[in-house]
Amino acid sequence: MKQSRAPYQWLVWGGAVIGGLWLGSCALPPQSTIAPSTVPPAVVKTDVQDIAAFLRARWAEDQGDWAEAARQYQTLATRQTPSVRALERLFAFHLVAGHIPEASAVARQLLESTSEDLNLPRLVVVVQAVAAQDWAAAAAALQQFPAELKTELLPYGLLDTYIRLQLGQLTTAEAAETLKTWPTDLIFEAEKLYHVGRLWAAQGDWDNAIQAWQQALALNPTHLSTVLGLLQLAQQRGDIAAVARVAAAYVQLKPKSGLMVLATTPPAPGLSFTPAFDLAEVCFALAQLMLAQQAHLHGQQLLQLAWALAPSPHYAFYLGVLAEEQEDYKTAQFWYQRLPLDHPFAVAATLRHSVVTALAGEVATARRQLATLAPVETQSVAVLETSAELAFQAHDYSAAMVAYKKLLEAFPQASAEERASWWFGRGAAAERQRDYVTAQRDLAAALALAPDNPTTLNYLGYMLVDQRLDVPRGQKYLAQAVALAPGNAAILDSMGWAYYRVGDWPKALDYLEKAATLEPDDPVITDHLADVYAKLGRLTEAQTLWRRALRQNPTEPGLKEAIEQKLKLSTATPSPHRP
Repeated sequence: MKQSRAPYQWLVWGGAVIGGLWLGSCALPPQSTIAPSTVPPAVVKTDVQDIAAFLRARWAEDQGDWAEAARQYQTLATRQTPSVRALERLFAFHLVAGHIPEASAVARQLLESTSEDLNLPRLVVVVQAVAAQDWAAAAAALQQFPAELKTELLPYGLLDTYIRLQLGQLTTAEAAETLKTWPTDLIFEAEKLYHVGRLWAAQGDWDNAIQAWQQALALNPTHLSTVLGLLQLAQQRGDIAAVARVAAAYVQLKPKSGLMVLATTPPAPGLSFTPAFDLAEVCFALAQLMLAQQAHLHGQQLLQLAWALAPSPHYAFYLGVLAEEQEDYKTAQFWYQRLPLDHPFAVAATLRHSVVTALAGEVATARRQLATLAPVETQSVAVLETSAELAFQAHDYSAAMVAYKKLLEAFPQASAEERASWWFGRGAAAERQRDYVTAQRDLAAALALAPDNPTTLNYLGYMLVDQRLDVPRGQKYLAQAVALAPGNAAILDSMGWAYYRVGDWPKALDYLEKAATLEPDDPVITDHLADVYAKLGRLTEAQTLWRRALRQNPTEPGLKEAIEQKLKLSTATPSPHRP
């Protein structure tokens, strides 16, 4: 059988899936992000009503009813002696949803209810005070952090520096000097210099700001905030050459980052150096640290804090990526739409928006969204690849061939693996249009670049066998594919079908039964096995399998009708065969 071309296989963001649902305009954490094993029964208040409420909340989580779970936890939070674990869950719900005032209120309850070190609730209290411009309250809340955090971990030192600056306890020069001499691990050195640059830039001292940012990039050329700062500054000054240099250096190091700056991009709005944005960047730095450590829930919570302080587009982009990882496509769409057209990630956001729209089942809408990137498609492999994939999803195979042709022409220096995948895509699109001459040529070109690719060998071999174009050559390709991927059900099915085509029913049966064992719910494999049973005179078993194949909802063009016809004929003839 032809292996299904996995849609967006090179586009879907990798990483741990952490779940999520759409509720209003916010994703709430699923049960998997707050594991049942983390809730010792002993900490739940022993009052029967409280136990019942806690169990109802957990049941609601298990059922995905986040609104009911939150309501039950809220009930527990109003008790005279609230359950700490219920408060923790309610806090997590509010924070992931971006309900910062509500999260702050629960954070205060938590901090009053337990002596445990709960630094994230403490941070939320600081953020809420900053959002209210109550710097004295922010300073008081910061004092509640363990002393070693403020002296050993840079983000907390940054918070302290920015808050003291607002209280008039430091001048900008003193704040910058304090940060420059702050002892940090190498992992935070570029972050420190970025914030030194922010302090100078806030005073309009661009020379010192640029010097600090260049030092930051020398230490970490992929430090995103610094890159974005330099890009916005260069755009604001109309220095397109500098924009191109900074962007090209970053993209060369992180080609799949999604960052794309065009010469036609209009100047970005002026850089923001408000106190709230300063602290938002601290939260963003912490979020990146958490995400790098695969702590996705905490990363998402910190991004929501950053967004609440200063709704910067690159926070929205990250939140969209996390929602996409959760397969929460509505939330991903919401966040990707937050990026303005002049942002360096605007092209990537439009691209991702079209992908998640397609994954949500709206392929036609996704293609219209992607069409807005037509002016820049030949500058981006991802845009053209997505265009081809969406055309496949819409069964517009001629458009898919055009997109793959553009890829092959626009990116001649791409790797052999990439170019092989484009030739494969073109060949598959040609095969779907029954243009078998072009399909053979393009699939052969793919094999010339990647001769040991079992998917290409299988696709070409199956086509040659199934269409009786060259059965011996098809068998040769399929034998190579089986040797490379002996546990692949689609390839085993293809080999079985090749033996069926030459009338070797026992060998066909052997391969097809193995394939059906590996993929019992595939209607194509089920149908093929039924055909062999019919040839071997096992008509009752064949009829059973044909009926099963119909229940498996076959989507291959014409397959459903062919199975129904065989079932119909099998009542009149003892051994129906595949035409």
